[in-house]
Amino acid sequence: MDLFDESTAYIEQLTNRISQLKEKKGEASRLHNPNSSNFEDDSTMICSGVRMPILKINESDASLQVNLITGTKKNFPFYEVIRIIEEGGAEVVNAGYTTINQKVYYTLHAQAKISRVGIEITSIRQRLQALVDRNF
Repeated sequence: MDLFDESTAYIEQLTNRISQLKEKKGEASRLHNPNSSNFEDDSTMICSGVRMPILKINESDASLQVNLITGTKKNFPFYEVIRIIEEGGAEVVNAGYTTINQKVYYTLHAQAKISRVGIEITSIRQRLQALVDRNF
């Protein structure tokens, strides 16, 4: 009888796991389907409860990384991001973007022009946020 109980419990675990995986699959297909109800018009695009655009700034020592995610329907002035960063005392080392499923992912790496002086991160953060707010 013990083996029968173990088998029953194992089958129940597998059934639960299958239903969890089906839910994840449904969520993933809704995220990748631009016609899904998860997406609004591009200027206020919402994906998985997160409002677009997303601006993230990471700093470490004398370097800076800026990540920005926007929609594809509205052109974003990426050159303005570069200008703001350079005016803040950083030199852009690498910049690029990629488009995936109705979203544009911008990535920018910069380092301090003069390591003793550093980067004006507070000013850069405020100005970039203002730029994003103006354009979306």
